[in-house]
Amino acid sequence: MFVRLFVLSMLLSIFAWAQSEDNMPDMSQVREMVKIKWEPAGKNVKVFLVGKEALNVDYSSEMYIEAKYGLGDFKKSLTVVRNKDYFLISNPQSYKDIKLKVKWKDQEVFDYDLHLK
Repeated sequence: MFVRLFVLSMLLSIFAWAQSEDNMPDMSQVREMVKIKWEPAGKNVKVFLVGKEALNVDYSSEMYIEAKYGLGDFKKSLTVVRNKDYFLISNPQSYKDIKLKVKWKDQEVFDYDLHLK
């Protein structure tokens, strides 16, 4: 009996706190719509953000990427060049692991770990 009451109260609390898609914060919607594809080609890595058209944001000024490499407290920034529909990281071949931070309007949307071989 106690187990049934406990499970029922847990289910009710879950339904009470659940949010509909209409009430979700903007960053949650952005996170679901943005996907990263990377294409290593020679000395450069191109990072594509798929779904930017559905975001209905100004891609040229509101969305950007920060790239860093390093271990522990030692972190160094890489230069990320924005092109029309992708970001370019030049000469990453000496760095095995690159941490990308996708930002939109100076708020971090999500992190992405890029592992190069």
